[in-house]
Formats: sequence, C-alpha cells, structure tokens
Amino acid sequence: MLERQSSCRASQLAVAVIIPHFEHHDNVWACVRLILTEPLAQPLRVVVVDDESSVLLAPPTDLAADDRLQVLRVNHGGPAHARRAGVEASVGNLLVFTDADCQPRRGWLGEIVAAAEARPWAAGFTGPVVDNTPAARRFALLHSFMQSISELDHVAQCFEYAGQTMIGTIGANLAVRRRWYDDVGGFDTSFRYPGGEDYDLGLRIQQASGKIEFLEDAVVHHVYPRNVRHLIARWLTYGRGKARFGIKHGIPFYELNIVCRRRRDLLLKSPFILATAQTHFPQFAHSGLLRKAVIIFVEYLFQLGALAELRALNDDNRDGTDVRQHSASSGRKIAT
Repeated sequence: MLERQSSCRASQLAVAVIIPHFEHHDNVWACVRLILTEPLAQPLRVVVVDDESSVLLAPPTDLAADDRLQVLRVNHGGPAHARRAGVEASVGNLLVFTDADCQPRRGWLGEIVAAAEARPWAAGFTGPVVDNTPAARRFALLHSFMQSISELDHVAQCFEYAGQTMIGTIGANLAVRRRWYDDVGGFDTSFRYPGGEDYDLGLRIQQASGKIEFLEDAVVHHVYPRNVRHLIARWLTYGRGKARFGIKHGIPFYELNIVCRRRRDLLLKSPFILATAQTHFPQFAHSGLLRKAVIIFVEYLFQLGALAELRALNDDNRDGTDVRQHSASSGRKIAT
C-alpha cells in the first residue's frame, strides 16, 4: 500500500526537472534558462534527454558551465522512454516534467515547490498549458485553430476512465513525488508516440489513491505546430496514444472519441466521425465553414492514428505481448 502522508519535510525536497527533447533545437535552451534562473532554495537538477535527434544536442557555453544541468542522449523511443531515462539519471524526490517546445511562465517551478511543501498529502501537481505560438499570416487559420483548442487546457479537466474519476495530466506541465512515480511503475515505454503516456501515468497514480492537484498559477506556455505537416503528425500521434491508453486500461473506445476499428469505417462511420468532431472540439458549433473543415480534417487524422495503433497492438498480441500488463524496462508489472 502506498503511503498516504509525506515521509519527508519541506526542507528535504530536492527537485529534478525532466525535459524530453526531439528536434526542438530553437526552443529547448530558452526553456532551460527560464528554469535555471528561478530563485529556488531547494536543490535543483535539470535533465534534458535528447531522444536521438538528427543533430547532436549540446548546450550553449553559458549553460554548459552550470553544474545543475545534465544532457543525456538516448536511443529513439518516444517521450515516455526519454522521461523515464531522465528520472533514472536524477536523484530528486520531486519529479517535474515539461517539454522542449514549452516555456514555463516565470514563477512556475516556485509554485509547484511551494505546493509540494504545503500539501504533503498530494501525490502530484499539474497546471494550465497555454498557447504561445507566434502568429504567422500564412497559417493564420491553423494558428487560430490550435489556439482555440489549447483553451481547454487552461483549467482542470476531469474524466471518468475505467471507473476512476481523474484529473487530466499533461506531460508538458506535471510534477510527481518520486515515491508515487516508483510505486506505480513510472512511465510506460510501450507508448512510443506523444499522447497517452502522461494520462496513463496520471490514471495509475489516481487509481492507487494518489491525489493530483491543479495549480492555476503554475503556467506553462506551449508552442504548437505552425504548418500542416506538423499538424498532421501531431494528431496522428494523439490518436495512436489514445488508442493504446484505451486498450491498456479497458476503456470503451466511445469514451475516448475513437469510432473506427477498420479502415472502411472511415467511410461507413462518417456521420459518427462528424458527431465525434463536435464532441471532441466544443468550438465546432460556432465555427465558420473553413474552421469546420479543419476540425473535420483533424478528427480524421485522430481516427487514422488510432487505427494505426490498433494494427500495432494486434501485431504485439500475435507476438505474445499483452499491452494491459506491459511493463516498462524495469520489468515490474503495472496494475490496471
């Protein structure tokens, strides 16, 4: 049974910030600087984990001299794999996660640490993720769309999954006490794509009676895709992650807005996909025709991603792998 009370006083907090990185060379060091310049009394370690980007990641001179920064390079395995490697390389008892395409608002880390000190009963914390994508006239409609959907992440989102009411946990803005992280098995590296791996960890913590608290003032700014190619990749991977999350936890697909199980369903179930788009994106009803077309296009990408992951899971099953009991590299089985 997990502890219900903190075994360490506030003075014993040591903070490890884990940042998975893949091809975000323009933003990652700005993110690191914002974190390292926060006034913090507690010991701090920032671990940037490069997920085998095409260009070797090396910190600029001023950051390379800071002994609180560590840069790792791992074989490509996705953000869950990178985050897990970062945790294993760190010694902090408060694990804080953000992403390389994010910029925490000043005071973000201080808000999390203050909450961890004041609320020893909490297993972890999350907060708002706010769009900070530079507007580009060429992609004005796309930018407007991403900005509108990001507004859903400004407040705590609650879901009912597998009989458990949970607060949504976004890896771009998440903190977990190490003892809870370890006790539920950490990030599951079978999630090889962005999307789903953070909710999976959050659900397992909350299923084990861990409380995740939403901190309104712990804000992270997120740079969203600014071109069609990146938008397509983003929503395909979201669909893949959501499908794996559902299969692992036995969640009915309709609860996850997944309506296609075979390719022909993309045609046969088009009315259901349209209905799902309206559920998935609440702004649909008040959008113009162009915006509605973008939303429907994105919804089809999501469904295609889910189909791709279902095929991969079927291959895993043929190989004898049961995703519902899949463990990460530690070999520990994860309760569902």
